[in-house]
Amino acid sequence: MRDHSPSWKLPGLPLLKHAIAAGDARQSFVALLEILLGAGMPRSAIVHENIPGGLPGSQDVRERGGSNLSYVSDRRFIFTLTGEHRTIRDLADRGCDIVVRPGQLCWMPADSWYLVRNGSSRTMLSVVFQNNCTRFVWFHYMPLVSTVVQPVPILLSHQTASMPGAELAHALALMHAACPATSAMEPDARIFTVSARALLAWCLQELRNDVQTGSGASHAPEAGVRLVNEISAYVTDHLQGNLSRDQVAAVFGISCDHLTRLFNAHAVSGFAEFVTAARLRFAEQLLAGSKLSIKEVGASCGFNSSAYFVKRFRERHGAPPLEWKAARAKKAK
Repeated sequence: MRDHSPSWKLPGLPLLKHAIAAGDARQSFVALLEILLGAGMPRSAIVHENIPGGLPGSQDVRERGGSNLSYVSDRRFIFTLTGEHRTIRDLADRGCDIVVRPGQLCWMPADSWYLVRNGSSRTMLSVVFQNNCTRFVWFHYMPLVSTVVQPVPILLSHQTASMPGAELAHALALMHAACPATSAMEPDARIFTVSARALLAWCLQELRNDVQTGSGASHAPEAGVRLVNEISAYVTDHLQGNLSRDQVAAVFGISCDHLTRLFNAHAVSGFAEFVTAARLRFAEQLLAGSKLSIKEVGASCGFNSSAYFVKRFRERHGAPPLEWKAARAKKAK
């Protein structure tokens, strides 16, 4: 049953709008986590699992109430504040959806992928655990009002200035231990929820400690690295979409030349190379963990044609996708 309690008005959009107006993302996330923990959140936790299967028709993605495929390269969780977050298990049966409702946390291991059902507005908190930092993202999704695909708007984000502390790393290990070893097993609900609550508490502590590191200082190199990380995260969350230099630069309000300079200065590769590598990494996950065809895998990863996908995959692995998949399966036996 959906939670309609008045307390959910506090961490919703009014607080978000106030935080944006104040221009202090870190403090707004501190306030949000304090509210959630003070209310005894999360009430329950769900572990995500990759669901092998088909993909919707190309037109379904563009329709109101359609769907989008997302790839999770780093460990993270999503926490529903308002509305519902629906992950599709069966395209033909909406009743099989995995639904994350207000007050629930969904844990996503690294290298996960999921098909999200759109259609209703929702407000989400997501925390992404990268090796060198922790990213807090607060966004509100609005249903499509036209046939033009629009990106989910990220309304507020904050990235810590340093890698996760020892306590947060321990909390992450507890979450990993609480997860089932296989998708056929179910996590212990009580232990999983307690572990999730501990993780939320240490996320709050990371935010409080972050101000002590001087993360508010706007040093140019640090600002450049943070922006590259934000752009990189956007790319991995939108691999199906248009990730041209012009489009991505417009999303972040910078010029194409500046985007190029940022990746040349602060990334291990140029922007175009990074996009291709991210798409091929996603392709590896789909090939290994789904029953999708080569055409479906290529399209899911944003390649315009199957031939181009096979060409780039062969360049990376020295073998075409099907041959690579067969060799991987043989090695795993």
